[in-house]
Amino acid sequence: TGPTEQVFISSQLALTSDYTCSTTSSFTVTVQINRYRGSLDTVGQGAVDYLFELDATISEQQTTHSVAAGSGTVDCGQNIFTTVIDQPNFGYYWYIAEVLWEQTSGDVTPSNQTVGLRSLTAQVIKQ
Repeated sequence: TGPTEQVFISSQLALTSDYTCSTTSSFTVTVQINRYRGSLDTVGQGAVDYLFELDATISEQQTTHSVAAGSGTVDCGQNIFTTVIDQPNFGYYWYIAEVLWEQTSGDVTPSNQTVGLRSLTAQVIKQ
């Protein structure tokens, strides 16, 4: 309800990525904790829902992986966020752990992404 309150966010995400490429390549996996700000849907007639828009990236982790030509699976690791502290302004918010997969060299393309252990907890501490 206000900027004097803090949000403690903890998250984990285990990720593996299948890939194919014809030459030695690399890719970067970015895992982010993003904050979305909610606003009432006033456009739709009789709307009783919220629309969410990206407000800020609270924290992120990046890993870069090099792979040989061919196909295979890469363990992108455990992405663990322990007690990330956020202090948003007045509003209604939604926190989401999101994954961005980017080719950084070569012609590598992802096929299957497998998420293992995953969780996100947000706790508001009123002051």
